[in-house]
Amino acid sequence: PIAAGVRMEQSEPADASDPAGLRYTAIGDFFDSINSPDAAALAGYRGDQGVLATTTYSEFTSDGARLRGALDAMKKPGRGTDPPTLTAVNEMLAYTAANAPSGPGERQRAVVVVSLGSKSRECTSWPSAACLEAVAKASETSLKTGIPVVALGSEMLQNLAVRTGGAYVYVVEPVQLPVVSRALASIVGRSLPFNRVRLELNRFGSEVFASGDTVWVGLQIDVRPGIRFWMDISSTIP
Repeated sequence: PIAAGVRMEQSEPADASDPAGLRYTAIGDFFDSINSPDAAALAGYRGDQGVLATTTYSEFTSDGARLRGALDAMKKPGRGTDPPTLTAVNEMLAYTAANAPSGPGERQRAVVVVSLGSKSRECTSWPSAACLEAVAKASETSLKTGIPVVALGSEMLQNLAVRTGGAYVYVVEPVQLPVVSRALASIVGRSLPFNRVRLELNRFGSEVFASGDTVWVGLQIDVRPGIRFWMDISSTIP
């Protein structure tokens, strides 16, 4: 069973990136898959300065219809251009730690962040030192609560997901989200079939890999002649 705290960006940049609201369709499909013993909660965050970033639309529930109603209440014009993404993640981690149901068995908890933008109030230029520091702070909260981050969005969120032991889906276009949503429960529950790829990093000259550094790898997968896709893989040096 899973307990997923879903946090969705409601800012003006998110509306501009997703004018058709496909992120709502995708998360709605995910909520349709939620029934007992699984549970989920929904919250949003906005970008207007001087206003509380977080709005909670549902508590943790196994009632898919209730989650659908909460999602409908969220569908309104975004506010502000400066979304506090990392602050919102910290808040949702604390909320999930305090409110996610426990049992039966080993319940997989996660905070799912849906953010199509590449910037946040705490990180205006990735990967600047300030951004890396803010991501590291958010990852500390995750590790203390034992709740990983599952991120759908930008490179900044990729780094955060890797640091927390979670999962990451690099979403370039909103049309990808409905496809991702069909596997989201399996991603959170760590039951999605996967293949392992071993990457070996070799050091040359005087350069060293320092603990805490992040390495990005671009992987091209050839599906068949003329069909290929790229994956960004991020790894943190232990």
